[in-house]
Parts: sequence; C-alpha cells; structure tokens
Amino acid sequence: MHGDITNEVRAGWALEAVKAFGLQTGQIRPGERIDLEDSELFEQIASEFIADLAHLARLNGYDIDHLVDRGIAVYVDEVAEAEVVGL
Repeated sequence: MHGDITNEVRAGWALEAVKAFGLQTGQIRPGERIDLEDSELFEQIASEFIADLAHLARLNGYDIDHLVDRGIAVYVDEVAEAEVVGL
C-alpha cells in the first residue's frame, strides 16, 4: 500500500494518533509522553480511541464489523509481507 514503509513506521503513525487522542481527551497532558511500558494507560487510551472510531463509523453509515475485519486483514498482510522481505 505504501511501498517501502515499514511496520515500525506504521506503528509510529498509530502512536502519534493515540497521543493526539489522549491529549484531546485529557488522558495525557501537553508535553507528556505516553509510556508504552504503562500498559494500563496505553490500553485505556487505545481502546477508547478504537471505540470512538466505531462511533464515528456508525454515525456516518459505515459497518464497524466490516472496518475491523478489513483492518485486521491489512495488518495480517503487512506482517506477512515484512516476514517475507525479512524486515
């Protein structure tokens, strides 16, 4: 999908989205870093972000189950591709 983009880069994009969401909701403060070793905080912010994406999808006529299935399929393909390439 994005050529030579690695899964580490994709994970970085996701981290930026989770940080922006945490800032918006007040779960983290400006300048505060998300400590990925604090699994409770990360899981709370990430799961609420996913839930709010589901609200957004539903309110705009999208099938959340389809989007989740599609997202998992993309993830599986990207992981498999990285294993083949040796990344």
